Amino acid sequence: MATGKRGKNKKATDKERELYHLWGSAASAVTVGLERALNEYELTLSQFLVLDFIEQRGETHQLVLAELLNQTPGNITMVMKNLDRANLVKRQKSKHDRRFRRVTLTPRGRKKLEEARPVFAQIVKKIFGSLGAADLSRLVKSLEKISTTARNL
Repeated sequence: MATGKRGKNKKATDKERELYHLWGSAASAVTVGLERALNEYELTLSQFLVLDFIEQRGETHQLVLAELLNQTPGNITMVMKNLDRANLVKRQKSKHDRRFRRVTLTPRGRKKLEEARPVFAQIVKKIFGSLGAADLSRLVKSLEKISTTARNL
């Protein structure tokens, strides 16, 4: 049994365990489907998300990317190295702190993102298309609550 902050015994209910396993299974299935589709563009899901984020937000720092995409700094460094090698991003060390690297999209990175984005959108639409607007709204609110709670553990 897990013990909470106030010393009370907390045990996951059967429903919570079932939900956790179902959520994990669904997340894995979505990830695998997206990875398969993005493989055609020689991108991983993490790489696609990084390129998309940089395009949406503009120049950023690797540590900001790691935090916002819930990745470890080590993992984001590996993703960035691979994107840099493929000439999809440009990384520059900060003049003020060598630990920080600013990241921007290259023209090749922007083109690759533009090619892959419609396939990504098509799969996401197919996955969530079976849910109505009310279901999607409830799902978004629930996932936001789960994410907030998990980040505050």
